Amino acid sequence: MLPYNNLIPINKNSKVPIYLQICNGFIQLIKQGLLKGNTKLPGTRQLSEILCVHRNTIVATYEELQLQGWIHINASKGSFVSEAIPESKPKAYLHPTKSEKKITGFEIKQNTILTTDVYKRTNLLELNDGLPDSRLAPVDSLASCIRSVLRGERGTRSLSYGDIEGNINLRNELQSFLNDSRGLNVSIENIFITRGSIMGLYLSLNVLLKNGDNVIIAETGYRSVNLIIKNLGGNLITIPTDENGLQIELIEQICKTKKIRAIYVTPHHHYPTTVTMTPDRRMKLLSLAEKYKIAILEDDYDYDYHFSHSPYLPLATYDPAGVVIYIGSFTKTFSPAFRVGYIVASENMIHEIAKIRRIVDRQGDSILELALAEMFKLGEIKSHLKKSHKIYKARRDYFCERLKQVAGDKIEFCIPEGGMAIWARFDKKIHVPTLAKVAASKGLFFHDGSSFSLSNNSTRLGYASLNMEELDAAVILLNKSMESAVKKPF
Repeated sequence: MLPYNNLIPINKNSKVPIYLQICNGFIQLIKQGLLKGNTKLPGTRQLSEILCVHRNTIVATYEELQLQGWIHINASKGSFVSEAIPESKPKAYLHPTKSEKKITGFEIKQNTILTTDVYKRTNLLELNDGLPDSRLAPVDSLASCIRSVLRGERGTRSLSYGDIEGNINLRNELQSFLNDSRGLNVSIENIFITRGSIMGLYLSLNVLLKNGDNVIIAETGYRSVNLIIKNLGGNLITIPTDENGLQIELIEQICKTKKIRAIYVTPHHHYPTTVTMTPDRRMKLLSLAEKYKIAILEDDYDYDYHFSHSPYLPLATYDPAGVVIYIGSFTKTFSPAFRVGYIVASENMIHEIAKIRRIVDRQGDSILELALAEMFKLGEIKSHLKKSHKIYKARRDYFCERLKQVAGDKIEFCIPEGGMAIWARFDKKIHVPTLAKVAASKGLFFHDGSSFSLSNNSTRLGYASLNMEELDAAVILLNKSMESAVKKPF
C-alpha cells in the first residue's frame, strides 16, 4: 500500500475543505501513474485512520472522486481507480501545491521585441519615473461614488455590458471637462474611454500602422510607445530634441524624402526631458502633418500639472484638419492603479478603434467609469486637481532647491515648468547604472537611465510621490551614493 499519509498532505488552516484536499491528492496520484486503473483503494475506515480525519470526510472524498469519474465504487467489493483513465508512466511524486507548469507541452511564438522589464513598485524610498502620490488620491470620495452607482436599478444596469467606447455619462463629463480646460471643441462621438494611456496608444497605432510604416519619435523618448510601434511592424525614425522640444525642421526634411505615417509627441512636458515645445514649433508641426497627411499622436500625460504659467493648449485644440489623436489619462491625477484614460479623435478614427477594442477588452470598467463621472459632477475632480497642483509645485520647488544645495556640483538640471519629475544630467565621472545599484543598496530607488539613453548619462528623478521629509532623505542618500559610482577607465 502507498504511504498515503506522506503523499496526500492536509492543511487544516486552508480555506479548501479537507475532503477536497484529499480528493485533489488522489487525482494527482492517478495523473502521475502512481495509482493505475482498477487499483483498489483503502476502505473508508482504514484511510480515515491513516490520514487522521473523520470517516465521513473520506466518504465525501470517494463520492466526489466517483462523481468526477476518477474512481468507481462497488458496494460489496470496495472502491477502485477507474479503468477508463489513460495509463500514465509513473514519475516522482510532486507535492500537489507545487506547479510543474514552467514550460508548455507545445511550441509557442516567442516575442523578441517585448523583452524589457516592467517597472514594479519597490519597498525602497523612490525617486521614480514621475508618479503621483497615491496618498493624496480622493479614495473616500471614490468609494462613496462607487457605492452610489451600485445602488438601485441603475446599479443593476451598470453590471451588464455597456458601450465599447466607454460609459456615456463619463464621456459627457469628459466632453465638458476637456472643452473647458483644454479649449477643445469636441462631442462625445470624438471621445473613447480606455484603461490608461498605454491602451490608448496601442489601439490608435493598431489602427494606423501597416508593416513597414515609418513613425517619427524623439531620439530620447518613451520606450513603451517605441515597443508598441516595433511590435506592430512599424519603423522608428528618431529626431533629437533641444530646450524647445522636438526639432521640427528636421522632420520637414525627412518628409520630403520619406512617407511618414505618424509622429508621436509629448509636447507639453516632453518625456523624459520635461521640456515644453514652443508655440512656433507646435504650429509648424500641425502644418507639416496637414500637408503630408500624417497622424500626430499627442500624449498629454500630465497636462494638469503645469506650474510656471498657464499651460499651453494642446495641439488638438488647433486642429481643424483632424490630424491629431489626443491621448490622456487619470493615472497621473490619482494613482497608477486608477486605469482610466481617453482618446480624442475624429469620429471615423474612434469607430475603427472600437472595432479593435472589442476583441481585446470588449469594454472598460463600467463601475469605475460611472464613479468617475459622479466625481466630476460633484466637483471632486476639480477640487483634487487644485489641491494636488499646489502640493506638487511646492515639492518641485523644495526638491530642486535641496538638489542644488546638496549635490549641485554633481548634477545639472533645469527646473521643469511642470510635470512630476526632473531630467538630471550627472557628472561624467558618475556612471548612472552603477549609481542606481549603489543607491538601491542604501535604500533609494530611481531608474538607471538605460531605457532612455546611456550615452547622455541622464535619468528622470520623480519628486511628486514623496513628501518634504522623504525628499530630503532621498537627496541625502543620492549624494552619499555618488561617491561609489565613479566610472572606471576603459
